This record gives sequence, structure tokens and C-alpha cells, in this order.
Amino acid sequence: MNDTEKGILPENIDVSFLPTEEDYVYMNLEKEKYLTPKANKIIFRIIGMAGILSGTAGLVLRNGNIIETICFLLLIAVSLFVISFYDVIRPFLVFKSSSAFFRYNEKDIISKNLSINDKTITVNDELHRISIPKEYIYEVYKSKRTLFIFLDKEEFIYIPLRVLNS
Repeated sequence: MNDTEKGILPENIDVSFLPTEEDYVYMNLEKEKYLTPKANKIIFRIIGMAGILSGTAGLVLRNGNIIETICFLLLIAVSLFVISFYDVIRPFLVFKSSSAFFRYNEKDIISKNLSINDKTITVNDELHRISIPKEYIYEVYKSKRTLFIFLDKEEFIYIPLRVLNS
């Protein structure tokens, strides 16, 4: 199995789970990774590489002026930030904010009951009882730790894979 898969919704699932902080954090990390267009990452890397090359060329060809040297070093530093944004900086920020959000709202986290049969997906918790016909599913995505059932491009139901494997 790849670390990510698009595909078919498993059938005859009946699970109950209380989302943990780890479930919530990794769900957010994987969702952000999946929903970020690859073109964004490529553009950031190209811009960053251009900045590093320009800064390096500027350092090599400079006249010895300290202000020029500082500007070219700043250009290289900003370019490194741009290159690492989607791979390091953004995941770190999502991780920290998701973890803080979960801890702050931990008392409000409720257990979920989810059933999938041949016709519907049923979600039961203290606040909702929803039955969704399978034809309303936009997409199914399975990552390393989470099964996402997208109802449109941004609304989804998630199931931690630890629940399905137990």
C-alpha cells in the first residue's frame, strides 16, 4: 500500500471512537497536505531556488559593500524560508495549532459512531444523527493514519485507521 491512496470506500464498517489528540493533529496535517495543490509547492520551490541563486550570484559578484552583502544574505535566508514553507514551516504551524486547539477543547470532544453499509454512511454522536447516501460522496482518500470521506472539496468525515485496524 502507498502512504496515500485515492479509492474505494470500505463497506460494512461499524466503529465507535473517541478522537485523541494524536488523531486530531495527524488528521489536520494529512488534510492540509492533501488539499494543498502541488502547483503551490512547485512554485514556492522555484521562487526559493531563484532567490538562492540570485543571492549567491550577488555575493560572488558584489563590490565588497557591507550593505550589499547583508541584502544578499537576507535574500538567501528568505529564499530558504520560502523553499521550506510547505515541507517544514506549515506542517509545524498546523501541528502546534491543532494540538493547542485540541487541548483547549478537550472537554468538548465527543465520541463518534460511524457505520458504512452498501447504501449509506451513518454518523451518530451526541449532537448529530446523519445518514448520507453513498452517491453523495465526492471522494475517498486514505493516508498513513486516516481515512477521509469527502462530501465536497472541504467537508469530510474522518476515521482514524487505528480504529479500523483494531
